Amino acid sequence: MKAVSLLFAAVAMTALASPALAGQGEGSHRGARMFQAADTDGSGGLNLEELRRAGEQRFGKKDRDGDGVITREEWNFRHDQMFDSRDLDGDGEISQSEQEASLESFLSDGDANDDGELDRDELRTAIKSHFKDVR
Repeated sequence: MKAVSLLFAAVAMTALASPALAGQGEGSHRGARMFQAADTDGSGGLNLEELRRAGEQRFGKKDRDGDGVITREEWNFRHDQMFDSRDLDGDGEISQSEQEASLESFLSDGDANDDGELDRDELRTAIKSHFKDVR
């Protein structure tokens, strides 16, 4: 099964949780570059397709054995809560459909002006909201 994920997803969802992407701290320049790279249409916002593309890259890096799912062992253990929030069926793996559902939820919850994209401010707010319990 081909993995589809986050900009964040990246820029995947794990990357999204980073202060660099949120535009905070020392990594804010790196975060700006990541945002700009993910914004392939130059609109100043990230739509679902751009989130998917960035997420695919991140998913591929996490899915070390290339079997199309991310196991808890492949996941960064510092982010167990983040893993659990994506493992919707509780089987210990994040499937393509679970990652897609996470991306869609992230976009719809964060898109304050309903334009189908997350601008930098919406992204920052969405990151803080979705990952507030992840340390």
